[in-house]
Amino acid sequence: MIKKLLLITFLICTFIFAFTPQPTQASPDDIWVPYNYPTIQEAINNATSGDHIHVVGTYHEHITINKTLSLIGEGEAIINGDNTGTVINVTKNGVIIHNFKILNAGPDWTNRDSGIKLLNVDACFIMANSINNSRIGIYTEYASDLRILENTITHSMEGIRLVYSPNNVIEANNFQNNDISIFLDGVNSKLNAIKSNIMADGGQAMHLQYWASNNTIINNWAINNTYGIMLSQSQNNTIYHNNFIDNTNPAWTGSSSYYNKWNIEWPDGGNHWSNHPSQDNFNGQYQNIAGSDGIADTPYTVYGTDIDLYPLMAPINIFEVPLGFITEHVNIISNSTITNFQTNTTQKIMRFTVTGETGTGFCRVDIPNTLASGMWNYNYTVLVDEQPPTYLRNWTHGITTYIYFTYQHSEKEVIIIPEFPYALILPLLMTAALLAIITHKRKQFTKQKTL
Repeated sequence: MIKKLLLITFLICTFIFAFTPQPTQASPDDIWVPYNYPTIQEAINNATSGDHIHVVGTYHEHITINKTLSLIGEGEAIINGDNTGTVINVTKNGVIIHNFKILNAGPDWTNRDSGIKLLNVDACFIMANSINNSRIGIYTEYASDLRILENTITHSMEGIRLVYSPNNVIEANNFQNNDISIFLDGVNSKLNAIKSNIMADGGQAMHLQYWASNNTIINNWAINNTYGIMLSQSQNNTIYHNNFIDNTNPAWTGSSSYYNKWNIEWPDGGNHWSNHPSQDNFNGQYQNIAGSDGIADTPYTVYGTDIDLYPLMAPINIFEVPLGFITEHVNIISNSTITNFQTNTTQKIMRFTVTGETGTGFCRVDIPNTLASGMWNYNYTVLVDEQPPTYLRNWTHGITTYIYFTYQHSEKEVIIIPEFPYALILPLLMTAALLAIITHKRKQFTKQKTL
């Protein structure tokens, strides 16, 4: 009898335990501040390599990351340096810092006070942070294979400074009101890619010095700065497809800055310089064949003996088009504002909106042949508000198809579709619109009938 009672008691306890909610805790690789630890540094001290530290709230700290960790801001996570020292020191490879608002690093140049400082490290990711009011926003020294992406850096003496740091990517960052936005410094600051950044309302958008060499600077916007770009003792850099707009001094090259390349071959071209008062009546490698191509008929003198042979007539915009496992890029050079860019490779249609106030607008659309052949087999029609453009010419050169066309300004929709006779296009578009209206009405009628 006693054995039966014990067995029954055991079974009841087992049943109760099995169906009673048990307290849970975060996975060992996820640490939350302030829930698991009250400060960020304490969380780092107690973490192990590979952990993810999530931070909520505002902290007045100066932290050192000496382990391979991910430091992730949740919501508006703020770290305030209170105008002293460096806010985040990174001394370990493979660190990720994402989504923080970093304020008020110190003003001391001797100690390189920075919002984020990376010394002797590799393969770190600094992404989507906002850094404001620091002597240096992001400072690197002897650091390589970094990815500095989509950060906003404002009101700093230097936005990003790379010292003796090769093979890094600085991409899609936004710089406002900095004395220098991007600074490459030193003999080993080479093979870096500076691309798709916006640098506005500052002193120098970009500065390369002391043998910073073999870097690629592409698709950046330097707007309303004292200097668009400065090179001093820097060689063999390739600088093209950038937009230099309304800078007091678009470019300056000092002593021992030679063999820098300001354009690639025709028809890809060089950079857009807003102060270049040239016409576009000719095309070709020597700009001596009648017909526009989006490239100025005369070269642009960058500074001294530095020449951009193929300056672009208008800003260049670059759009990504996913294509299977790869991403292609479509370039549009236009004196219109380009919005609403879309490509549907299944429906074989590319569309975008062009907007301008008055006068004649133009676009040169540079399409990789993988898209031009796959979508249209090189046979396509361009329509501007469902009508043929005022002027159209197209050609294929190398791996790219180029389409140049003009129209009268206002807001218009451009579409590129498989080739049809123009006489059939408007009826087809009207039929498609009518079918869409009929389908919509049927759906409304079915819904009302159901109700």
